[in-house]
Amino acid sequence: MPRTITIAAIYSPPRHVISSVEYEDFLLHFGPHFLLAGDWNAKHITWGSRLTTPKGRNLLHVIQNNNHNYLSTGEPTYWPADLKKSPELLDFAITNGISGIYSTIESSLDLESDHSPNIITLSINPIWKIQPLRLCNKYTNWKQFQDYINKNITHLKYKTKRKHRIGGCSSTSDHSNTRSRVDNHTGEKKINPGNQQHTATHQRTSSRKTQCSTHVAKY
Repeated sequence: MPRTITIAAIYSPPRHVISSVEYEDFLLHFGPHFLLAGDWNAKHITWGSRLTTPKGRNLLHVIQNNNHNYLSTGEPTYWPADLKKSPELLDFAITNGISGIYSTIESSLDLESDHSPNIITLSINPIWKIQPLRLCNKYTNWKQFQDYINKNITHLKYKTKRKHRIGGCSSTSDHSNTRSRVDNHTGEKKINPGNQQHTATHQRTSSRKTQCSTHVAKY
């Protein structure tokens, strides 16, 4: 049975921080079946960015809570002219009501600007494709992961270049001003803190935040 799919081109300026509530209200305007693609300026390692920003974190939260999907190549789409900046993935698509087996996305190296385009294909028949290996997906619980790291990986707080001999091999510890010894029975390395000094240094929604042009297609 034919259904209507709303297709929209998106541009979100980088200077605006958009909350999860604002993203959710925005996406509700496009109905039950949509594909929104463009420059979201929302970075998250889930869809292939080098790092995660508040905008990316908020957008992923909305995708997870509303059962949306994203289409991303996992490759950079922004190629800055400034050599001090690194290429970044800023352009991808968000879909709703469109199964992933009916869509594909691929990179295009047709560089007419500092952004390279993506080619998205929608089909009425399932598309055979090999899913790339990923360390995370849209269901990854980053809050739980962060809590685990903070609780269990405590030794990363210290840095040093002091060398220790462990099991006959020299290694460099990440603990500054610490003393290390090896238990002769278990071979376990034990770190005892020495004298250490630590220095502690103690919008309203705008229509310009996300701009889009829409096109309604029937499939």
